[in-house]
Amino acid sequence: MRWPLAVLLVASPAAANIPAEYVACEGAAPGDPCQTVGPRHGNCVLDTLCVDQPVPEQNECLLCRDGCGALDEGESCLRRDKTHGVCARQPVETCTDRPETSFDECNRCEPGEPEAVPAEDGGCEAADAAVAAPWALILLAGLAQLRRRRA
Repeated sequence: MRWPLAVLLVASPAAANIPAEYVACEGAAPGDPCQTVGPRHGNCVLDTLCVDQPVPEQNECLLCRDGCGALDEGESCLRRDKTHGVCARQPVETCTDRPETSFDECNRCEPGEPEAVPAEDGGCEAADAAVAAPWALILLAGLAQLRRRRA
């Protein structure tokens, strides 16, 4: 009977020393990277359904969570191992989103690359020949002048 009591007395203080998720976001802004105890990396996410209490002075509603909680599915994110990933929705069978939070707890950063943005939607475009040809001629004329000076 003494053994379970001793385990309870020793283990209770250890479990109570884990800091709250808002401690990792002290002085940060929403979206800033954060790290909680251990190897857990994420981003500071503002829970808009939370009511910040005056004590402590920290914003208790700015939590260190998986950064995809505040992002849309398919967006780029930073994984816990500091590699880039993509936000993906977890299956309903393995994840339940709590209604008392404003962020999406089931949208998590998974390995992968976000989908490419088509050029007509604001992505990169290659210059067409009408723009590139005059510049190519100017460069060739400059190279020809350099060759004449050396000869």
